[in-house]
Amino acid sequence: MNCPLCEKPSLVEVVGITSVPVFCNVLYGTEAEARAATLGDIDLRFCPSCGLLVNTAFDESLLDYSPEYDNSLHFSPRFREFVGGLVRHLVEDRGISHGTVVEIGSGSGDFLSLLCEAGDNVGIGYDPSHDPHRAPPIASDRVTVRAEPYPVDRPVDALLVCSQHVLEHLHDPSALEVLRGVRSSLSPGDGTLQYHEVPDATYMVETGAIWDLIYEHVSYFAEPTMRAMVEAAGFEVIDSGRSFGDQYLWVEAVTGAQNTAAGFPAVDLGRLPTLVEEFGRRHRSTMELWDQRLSAMLAEGEVVVWGAGSKGVSFLNQMSGASEIGRLVDVNPRKRGRHVPGTGQVIVAPADLVDSPPTHVIVMNPLYTDEVSAMLAELGVGSTVHAMG
Repeated sequence: MNCPLCEKPSLVEVVGITSVPVFCNVLYGTEAEARAATLGDIDLRFCPSCGLLVNTAFDESLLDYSPEYDNSLHFSPRFREFVGGLVRHLVEDRGISHGTVVEIGSGSGDFLSLLCEAGDNVGIGYDPSHDPHRAPPIASDRVTVRAEPYPVDRPVDALLVCSQHVLEHLHDPSALEVLRGVRSSLSPGDGTLQYHEVPDATYMVETGAIWDLIYEHVSYFAEPTMRAMVEAAGFEVIDSGRSFGDQYLWVEAVTGAQNTAAGFPAVDLGRLPTLVEEFGRRHRSTMELWDQRLSAMLAEGEVVVWGAGSKGVSFLNQMSGASEIGRLVDVNPRKRGRHVPGTGQVIVAPADLVDSPPTHVIVMNPLYTDEVSAMLAELGVGSTVHAMG
């Protein structure tokens, strides 16, 4: 099987997981509906040439991104702090102000609204799943979200084209094809800034973050792979790095002189192959460790999971003892009363814990541990908090 990115042969097996929800970020009105959610398999493989991690068992026909899809993190103060810093960087350091900004896969335009309000910009979002009659209201009247793909067939005039946690979801067209389409819509040397952000594959394999493996993610990019892909699309990378506790990977680029690069660039992967090999071995041991920890917690009382996003849903659907967990907590009010795909647990608000406090709370993203502990203390809930990791 050839790599779908660099087209070199010999993908290496890493991890196989069966029967996971195809959508972690689509929730259901009843437990029965949630338990009947569509499931798929993950066959994670690694390309030793370009560093791509890809789910070769991915079946795009199982997916339908509808308005029910909700992966917004903007209700968390910790996440809002991160996004605020990113907006200031783009507006103040990169000069993204008094112009047009375009976002691919904009959802309800949360990030785009912040960019427009901070920089006196006009925003256009492209998201085929957007339904204005069912989606939350757009936060800024400076923003328009269009229910269509990015327009690769016509010129685009913008200061910035960006995407956040979109490229890893793309299969057909692939992330590389989409970036090449963006490049073809821009004039050579026009200076349009690119900002593209994805989950960082190096963080995942370094830390053994096995709950970050979800069906929605076709591909996982490490920094050298991401830079090479952006260059292969015809852009000149000006900066890249990790953010949000090293969990996110970002690349900034500008339009190069040529429309497309000649072939796929050579990639120096450094320690990545070794880390990937270790990640494959650690997957089973991490599962066994958390099976023991969860059993011990459940023996002492109720356990709830904090975070009804990808990590929480992945944890519940992979852990054998998760059927004894009855509730998840999430600060997104749109999730309250909904049910988790696959296992069916109900999602509650933090305040719902006051009348029936659990013994243990597992925080799926360790970056939110202080925020969760402070919130529980304010509510007078004395649960023991455990950070995943």
